[in-house]
Amino acid sequence: MQIMKTSVKYFSLFCLIILSSISCKKEITYTLPTTERKIVVNSFFSTERLMRVDVYSSSFVTDKNGTNFYLNNATVSVYGNGSLVEVLPNIADGTYQSSVSSPQQGVNYTLEVVVPNMGTATSSVPLLYPVPVLGFDSVGVVTDEWNQKSIKTHIKIKDNPDEENYYHLTLWKYSYNYSYDEMENPILDSIPYTSYLYVTSNDPVFEAGTDGILFFSDVLINGKEYDLEVLINEYEFDNHTSCILAVLEHISRDYYRYSVALPKHFDAEDLNMFMEAVIVQNNIENGVGIFGTSSQSTDTLYNYNFENPIQEIK
Repeated sequence: MQIMKTSVKYFSLFCLIILSSISCKKEITYTLPTTERKIVVNSFFSTERLMRVDVYSSSFVTDKNGTNFYLNNATVSVYGNGSLVEVLPNIADGTYQSSVSSPQQGVNYTLEVVVPNMGTATSSVPLLYPVPVLGFDSVGVVTDEWNQKSIKTHIKIKDNPDEENYYHLTLWKYSYNYSYDEMENPILDSIPYTSYLYVTSNDPVFEAGTDGILFFSDVLINGKEYDLEVLINEYEFDNHTSCILAVLEHISRDYYRYSVALPKHFDAEDLNMFMEAVIVQNNIENGVGIFGTSSQSTDTLYNYNFENPIQEIK
């Protein structure tokens, strides 16, 4: 009987606490302090493409879904070594692109973005000369702990001495899709296509990588000739593949730091609310965003695997 009385007493106390917390709830109206929106500038200059700059307005946490942040009233000027190269036309929402001008190696480029009532955002970055790929060769077949086979390849480069250099490496596959006619001709037609390769590496020189893009600096290889070790899944060397292209891009320092930090930022934002914030590189004066540059060199590995099979490394 005593136990029953005690239980009723604690239950009554619990209900009283709940009712008190509900009755004490109060909504407080709070007005967030007003801040000015920033000009957001994102651009990546490469000798392989036309000059393009994307311009937006920064957003607030209170902005509603569907808010348009494109800035189509900007004046976007590109200067090379201090001289005006072109005022880029607006070709789409927030996009300003030249129809004639591609960036040139060895030029220091400055972006000047003027937006009415928002001010002027600027950034200056040199477009460096490419670092040549000296060789691209298959070494042999390796098998991992899951019995998956990969082709080990070496991509030889020679780093420029006495300066900081930053790179990212991608690989592309050139293949053919075949149309067959078993009755008469084995192949009716072949259509060439290019696809991006997801690759991996255990090479300590690579600092970061995402979706098969390998980023690295010359901290460990300054001024040296070096064989980058890259693993390509064996099935990429089937009879449809004619060759694989290695693209080495010599990129600007700020773009490298931005690219390396961005995946970590998304991990901190999406996967773990208790992770420390990751600072993403910004090199836009009086604004936010990134202006990066790149020059590239390439080499090709032809697929002779079915004529002379690549040997497994024991």
